[in-house]
Amino acid sequence: MDIGYRQVPTAWKQSRDKRWLGGLAVVFFGIFAILWGYQAVVAIVEGRYVYGLFYFPAAVAVTAVIMNTPDMIRSRMRSVPSANAVHCNKDGVAFSRSRWARWTLMTYLVAACWGCLAFSIGMFTHAYEFPMTAGQGRFFPYVIGAMGAYLIVYLCCVFTGQIRSSRVICTPFEVIVRSTTETQSVEWDRIDKLEPFSMSGGPRHSMISMVTVDGSKPQSDRHYRGPFASALKSPPTITVKADQFAVGAVPLYWFLRYYLEHPEDRPELADGRAVDRLLSGALVL
Repeated sequence: MDIGYRQVPTAWKQSRDKRWLGGLAVVFFGIFAILWGYQAVVAIVEGRYVYGLFYFPAAVAVTAVIMNTPDMIRSRMRSVPSANAVHCNKDGVAFSRSRWARWTLMTYLVAACWGCLAFSIGMFTHAYEFPMTAGQGRFFPYVIGAMGAYLIVYLCCVFTGQIRSSRVICTPFEVIVRSTTETQSVEWDRIDKLEPFSMSGGPRHSMISMVTVDGSKPQSDRHYRGPFASALKSPPTITVKADQFAVGAVPLYWFLRYYLEHPEDRPELADGRAVDRLLSGALVL
């Protein structure tokens, strides 16, 4: 039995066709991963261990970026839902990013922070000598050091729960969407329609916008309290980056649409039957 969801929203054709951009990013970052990995090995062999403190984490950081890209593309193109990517608990049916995506993100943050600080400190203390002009030698240590400081703050926000991994929870009464900085929720009955679209620029994510009946804003709970938190504004609608979720962008879209248009079946969201319906491929209208 074919349990896949072959009916892809037309608006996602662009993001799916542009998946070659992900391959281009892999090649681009792969060059730096090979270069810095090679330099790390050479530095260790030659006894220049202090240089390894920069080259090794730099290579690890760009490798983490490379390893995360295929996971996102796989989620974007997936038509058969992953059973390990959806869970039912007392709160409802929950969709999360893959463990692989979360692991590569943390690896990138730690390695990039380490590499930035090592470069900046090494340049300021004259422990490092790189082929660059005098102006570059004065400029880059400050810029890279600022990036390292930013990553330290970001990691602190992650460890304190102010920045969180994306998550979608569907209960019989509402949809809860958690982004990195806030959690938004809206009752099913207030959702007028789902609008799939492709985000322009960058990775061109496959997105889902939840448009409310009366145009009112969803409820919002901001859990980020760090720097510039007061400057952040909650979006007027709930927007989901569907290809971030391991279950697959297309299965997630049909799951949300089915329970939006079938209120009589929403009790299934509380007892696990919704998961069975998803995995059996019985959601396409």
